[in-house]
Amino acid sequence: MISTALLAAARVEPIDMVIVWVYLIGIMAIGIAVGYRRNASSEQFFLAGKTLPWPMVGAALFTANISTIHLVGLSASGFGEGIVVGNFEWMAAFCLIFLGLIFVPFYLRTKISTLPEFLERRYNKACRLILAVICIWSALLVHIGVSLYAGATVFEYFFGIDPTVAIIIIAVITAIYTILGGLKAVVVTDTIQAVLLLAGCILLTVFGLKAAGEMGIHSWADLKAHTKPNQFSMVHGLRDANGNFTPYSWLTVMIGYHVLGIWYWCTDQTIVQKTLGAKDVRNAQLGAVFAGALKILPLFFMVFPGVLAYVLFKSDIGEANETLVVMIDKLLPPVLKGLFAAGLLAAVMSTVEAALNSTATVTADDIVRHIRPDVKDATLVLIGRVTAGVVIVLAMIWSPFCGRFENIFVVINQVPMMFAPAITTVFVLGAFWKRGTKQAAMATFAAGVVVGLVYFLADLPHDVRAAEVLPAIQAKRVSGDRVVEQWAAIPRTNVKTVLGTGNATDKILDDWSKIPYSVSKAVVEANNWTREQDARKRVAEGYVASPVRVLGPAIEGAIVSQGNVVLTSGSVPEDELTGALATGTLLEGWTVSNYGNITHGLGIPFMMVGLILVCTCIGIYVTVSLMTPAPTVEELEKMGWEPPLKAITSTRITGITDPRIAAGLLFIMMIILYYLIG
Repeated sequence: MISTALLAAARVEPIDMVIVWVYLIGIMAIGIAVGYRRNASSEQFFLAGKTLPWPMVGAALFTANISTIHLVGLSASGFGEGIVVGNFEWMAAFCLIFLGLIFVPFYLRTKISTLPEFLERRYNKACRLILAVICIWSALLVHIGVSLYAGATVFEYFFGIDPTVAIIIIAVITAIYTILGGLKAVVVTDTIQAVLLLAGCILLTVFGLKAAGEMGIHSWADLKAHTKPNQFSMVHGLRDANGNFTPYSWLTVMIGYHVLGIWYWCTDQTIVQKTLGAKDVRNAQLGAVFAGALKILPLFFMVFPGVLAYVLFKSDIGEANETLVVMIDKLLPPVLKGLFAAGLLAAVMSTVEAALNSTATVTADDIVRHIRPDVKDATLVLIGRVTAGVVIVLAMIWSPFCGRFENIFVVINQVPMMFAPAITTVFVLGAFWKRGTKQAAMATFAAGVVVGLVYFLADLPHDVRAAEVLPAIQAKRVSGDRVVEQWAAIPRTNVKTVLGTGNATDKILDDWSKIPYSVSKAVVEANNWTREQDARKRVAEGYVASPVRVLGPAIEGAIVSQGNVVLTSGSVPEDELTGALATGTLLEGWTVSNYGNITHGLGIPFMMVGLILVCTCIGIYVTVSLMTPAPTVEELEKMGWEPPLKAITSTRITGITDPRIAAGLLFIMMIILYYLIG
């Protein structure tokens, strides 16, 4: 069943491969068994018959959010920036309280099936259609496409499977049980995967702490002494030592996060659909609060391991995105390694399955039913299933392109920034301000999405001549390791043959501590070596390297003709870059990789862009609302509008399990945690 070639390429034992395949087949069977109904109604398929209890709702909200994107990205950010990135997890708790206490009663009282349907009731049909299209594309590009790419890169590392093949395997298996089983399959499998996911992260943290103890680190103070400045700080200043805006300052975290956070947790169909499938309002609200409590955990079990990796393995990690896989490789024994790989699969599949179901729901209810109101229920279910199949295919095509971005988090934050400020504005002001009009919503969508699209295109990462962006490099908005040039790695046995007798070999470097990590990585990949412990030794013993420019003008032709010479890009040597910056003259062959015109050129972090865009959208919404006729009392009653705070104050508190008490306890817990750790 598992080929010898595949096992040879893998970095795990055969038992780990067996565990992963058993998991894949098992989770697909469970999803189909619990969710498939031959004659399922649209409510059963899209909303699980509205039978979900709060633990399932909360677990599904949590696992739909946490994917391999987060496992890889949070550990990498912990390694690079520190626990400040944990704010993205903890701030979500406040957004989930907002969802549970304010938006859930609003949604369920109006008996909507999708969030675009809410916009039709609050504004008009055009707003519903606009949001439906945005929901589908955000699910395709972010939730599904990026998750498939992240999963594929991890499994290429562990199992030697080609990324394209890995994308197909993950996509097909997830699509089968989601298309056949609907939301019930999604939620039941999410619950199983939540346990596996958390267990894997906890195991990795425990093994990391054990390894730290073996290094002589036995206290928090010892651990902190081995980290970088601010790596254990949850709150960063507005500007760094160079005067540039910090990407995760207190301002952008405390305020800017909620631009994306409210869109994601309170208005995104992929997430909110879990609450719409709850038994009743109470279960939906408690599920949201429970998910908020679960969001406390990633800081300790997903971000903190990245800090441990910096202490334990900083010399073994060439790129921050390798943090998670290096830790798994070096800390976990066989079997546990397979279980954690299954957990990574769980993370990918949870996000993909949730997005597939939501796109099916939105297409059927907000587009098809909108165009053909008399369509049969069975036809809606069929259309939903076909939509999920089409979306997964498009996501598979898009997924490999995610590798062109600087990192995964660039994609998942830049894409939503096109529309999140406008959606957040329209939903929040539409819920809290009865004066808001349909004309204001349309104007906000039109202007907000256009401006957001311009920002997205302007800040797309691209390679640029270093000389063209000299001010950004000098201001240190671009780090030195992003200034690259072409390098050549040459087998030691072929140096004379490749260079010829007329070239001096003293310009070639054989000290691999002075050679960019990307060059070493390229040699490993070119030779199809696995990342076993002696891979670095094999590179150092078998190859030398040098920037191509120092080898003479005739060397490029010689290198191209030699198949065993590895060409790749690598950072410009630090001493040469420092000297060039001092004179203000950069060489023609030097380029800056993944340069963003807004992020690096203007020095505005993406979270601060969100603040600017949402302020613009609020200004448009309020201005147009005041210039157009206000909704009448009859229109407000028809749309079911009530003051949002009425949902909190209109009924008596029933006890400790009352959602308001649970939300209050969670809020107090978050304040205490910030006081203790921040």
